[in-house]
Amino acid sequence: FKILDVKVIDMTSKDQYSLSLFFDDLVTTEDQLMAQKYRNQAKDEGALNTCNMDLLGTSKTMVGCSYEHAFKQKINLSKAELIDEASYVLKSEGQAAHDGTIQEGKSLKQSDVKGKVIQRLIDNSCSSNDYVVDYRIPVFKGFLASFVYIKTRPIGNRFANSNSHVSITGLDNIVSKHEREKIIAFCKHLKLDYGEIDVLRNNLDGLLYI
Repeated sequence: FKILDVKVIDMTSKDQYSLSLFFDDLVTTEDQLMAQKYRNQAKDEGALNTCNMDLLGTSKTMVGCSYEHAFKQKINLSKAELIDEASYVLKSEGQAAHDGTIQEGKSLKQSDVKGKVIQRLIDNSCSSNDYVVDYRIPVFKGFLASFVYIKTRPIGNRFANSNSHVSITGLDNIVSKHEREKIIAFCKHLKLDYGEIDVLRNNLDGLLYI
């Protein structure tokens, strides 16, 4: 922001603004009502340049629905879809919680998972299975950045927010043209104008998961 000489203000400010950007990673009903209030305020003020004003939400359920719509495959699963002996991931609905735990299907079927989601366990291991790798792709107004962040961490800390190594590579080195089209379709369905998307490549089926 300093490099671009951008002044950041909130919706309570009386200052004029040239871009209205909405971002919120909270998922409670109260949060969503407040977010809608700010969205309506920006529209009433005739904001021409807006980002994420119609964003459907950032809960893992909402993200999973948009992912399934665009990729025609699922990452979120119901208890009825679980296999007793298979392993899955249990996470909080909210973003940036970093509280994922690996549990067997039989245990999850008997657990209270209110406020959480059950997801496929993605094998994104590398380097002799000692590390996992995921990719972060910036998106803006229907376009993907030409670069990708490669984030690597020990497999024992796979759900943490700390990385052992971060590097940058070209988008074409990570995703195919067809996958880029699917990611854009995902953003359009979620009505995400601007953000950064974390994706995983599953070693078992070669597919991309958001």
